[in-house]
Amino acid sequence: MPAGDPLEAVRLASARAESVQWELDAAQEQFENALRNASRLGADQKELGRAAGLTEVELQEFLGGSAPSM
Repeated sequence: MPAGDPLEAVRLASARAESVQWELDAAQEQFENALRNASRLGADQKELGRAAGLTEVELQEFLGGSAPSM
């Protein structure tokens, strides 16, 4: 077993995973806001779904406020 704290790698990986989760949450919120804004500004729903990489059902879930888990 290497010298030093055997849990250091676990702590570092845990901190990194938490940081990435925060970044993902922020990106998800920005994505949802962009979808809603584009819809409110009159974007064609099919084009909006295509641009977002979402099916029509997924897009409606986002726009209806019950965002699917990504």
